[in-house]
Amino acid sequence: MERRSRMPAAWSVVVLLACLPTMGCQLNVLAIPYFLIAGEPKVPPAYKLVEKRKDTKRVLVLAFADTGLRWGYQAIDDELTGLLGSQLQLGDKRLEVVPDRSVREWKDRNADWVDKDPQMIGEHFDVDYVLFVEITSFSLNTTQNQFLLQGHCDILFKVWDVNKEAMVFSNVFEKDYPTERSIELQDVTSEEQFRRLFLRRIAEELSWYVVPHRAADEIEDV
Repeated sequence: MERRSRMPAAWSVVVLLACLPTMGCQLNVLAIPYFLIAGEPKVPPAYKLVEKRKDTKRVLVLAFADTGLRWGYQAIDDELTGLLGSQLQLGDKRLEVVPDRSVREWKDRNADWVDKDPQMIGEHFDVDYVLFVEITSFSLNTTQNQFLLQGHCDILFKVWDVNKEAMVFSNVFEKDYPTERSIELQDVTSEEQFRRLFLRRIAEELSWYVVPHRAADEIEDV
């Protein structure tokens, strides 16, 4: 199910201003709600990567899943790396994310990268932050019913500040998808489509740790 499109707040003001003359009324600017002019307020992240308005920060996303978890899910960690990188840039234009293609090539050349010093990795990519995403569990069907789907994942999310040479944020992310119910397999195009939707939702919610988001985005669509 796709989300319904909403008219941006700024366009609402434009439409309002355009209609007023034809309506024969005068505009009282002070009477216009602040959110219509300033835009919808956003929920701040748990940890800010960028403080100043004109600052920019370079970020590396590194996702990891052990061999047993990757089997059957077609390099789930690499896919999540790309999805999370896209969500970060959508959430804050001041962030420059290392392309996931470059990350995959580097990981292929460094099979033992998980054991490497995060400071060294960050300096190698010349970034300000390294975001570590360790997928410890991932399932598409926690109900054990072949005709029902409800995803579940457990992820350890960490932020390494290269400039401070320290881990500055860490949290365990747990997610059921959909949150409070299962859905019938016949209600989605395929199990693969459901997997992609689940991963996209994971990436979206993980990004909220470090970039702002709209409260409306917390409503799930499946």
